[in-house]
Amino acid sequence: MTEPKRLTMTEYARLNGLEIEELEGMPARFDGQLDLTNDKSRHIAINRNLTSWPRDLVIGREIGYFAQEQRWHSMILDRPWKWEALAAAPDNVREFILRYDAEFRAGILMVHFTPRDEFRGYFKKKFLKSVTAGFWNHFIVQLRLVQFRVQKTVHKFFYVLALS
Repeated sequence: MTEPKRLTMTEYARLNGLEIEELEGMPARFDGQLDLTNDKSRHIAINRNLTSWPRDLVIGREIGYFAQEQRWHSMILDRPWKWEALAAAPDNVREFILRYDAEFRAGILMVHFTPRDEFRGYFKKKFLKSVTAGFWNHFIVQLRLVQFRVQKTVHKFFYVLALS
């Protein structure tokens, strides 16, 4: 029996309406970016010099930013009140949460759409960082979102009392 064909990360991006554009001559620090022209995401520009799993990680991260733009739920932003709390958060906290959420989504996409050998290479290279930072970042993000929800609730309560 033959194994079913798995989608690659590039094919998954195309399935979501995002084309991959490989750029030549980019500095080594540039890995990739989601194109946001005309208020709609059209393609992901990536550095042609990236090897296989960093390339998939960049594509996954940019798909994560696209999913945030479309307000698709993830394991972090999975409730409407979390999206509202995120909108009320200060800019630096919002950027931290959005960056972590995009990286988290990229990790999940790597599990599903990266060939086994490439995923093993990613996992060996980033295992300790992924597990420890992932746990603490997830804890911090959830704590901050709950904090903003409590602040909003308390503000509403005292606002009603002030009007009485």
